[in-house]
Amino acid sequence: MMAKSEVAKMNGVGTVMTVYTDKVEIKPQGLRGLYYRGRKGTKTILFASVTAIQYREPGLILEGYIQFTLPGGNEARGGLLGSGFDENTFLFRGQAEMGAKVKEYIEK
Repeated sequence: MMAKSEVAKMNGVGTVMTVYTDKVEIKPQGLRGLYYRGRKGTKTILFASVTAIQYREPGLILEGYIQFTLPGGNEARGGLLGSGFDENTFLFRGQAEMGAKVKEYIEK
């Protein structure tokens, strides 16, 4: 069930991304979340601080991702392999249409 200000929720690879009207929260989940994110906990990204969004549609084998660039950020530069360990990246399988809609919503 989504809270009032929630716009969308996506299950990803070891994470859950919740999109609100003004921010995104990426929360680790399960063993994969612990592996990729360590014990960092939930990452909150305000839309106002996003300078760019990189989106890759998931394929038959490879995951898709939404990567947020922030001022002074140090996002992974290794494509899909490096992005798994980047705290500003959300990895997901399937859900290509939902991923594209989330990207478009945040860019607005």
